Amino acid sequence: MAIRKISIVGSGVFGIMYGHFLASHFPAGNIRFVADADQSERYGSDPLICNGSACPFKFIPFGTEDPADLVIFSTDPQELGSVIRRIGTQIGKNTVILTLEKDESSRDALSRAFGNERVICGSVRGTDVSCTGGKVTYTDVGFLRFSSYNGQFSDFTDALTSFLDSVGFAYYMTGRAIQSDR
Repeated sequence: MAIRKISIVGSGVFGIMYGHFLASHFPAGNIRFVADADQSERYGSDPLICNGSACPFKFIPFGTEDPADLVIFSTDPQELGSVIRRIGTQIGKNTVILTLEKDESSRDALSRAFGNERVICGSVRGTDVSCTGGKVTYTDVGFLRFSSYNGQFSDFTDALTSFLDSVGFAYYMTGRAIQSDR
């Protein structure tokens, strides 16, 4: 499973930072943000700003386009149920799902919807990302600490580590399920 097409759900600081970092490694259009129609239209005319530049992201409405190889969930936990119901065509049989949700119920909901083996639980560590006035800045993306949902590794985990290695993104993989930082 090669990861070439990425969809990000959530245009907060982590979604924007990861999208910005990954956009420098892929052709235009391969990094897609999935949003409702109003957000897609708004960001099309008023682009997101990261490190002083307009982000070259493609915004697509829920339920459009073909499946992504990797979907990164970086949403508010209270929005996740709605997102899962609307994500539809973005999830294919080989799609790797990376969640940056710290909430255990969010990880459980993704696992119930898409299967334990493909849900990889991550947390962002060591970054200096910040947002001021709607503009995201960072000098260090930090690293991704992750594990599979149930601590068992699979082809989906292998695909993610190969992908992260190929783009030079630092990570730390644990052998057990990640607990939230409470």
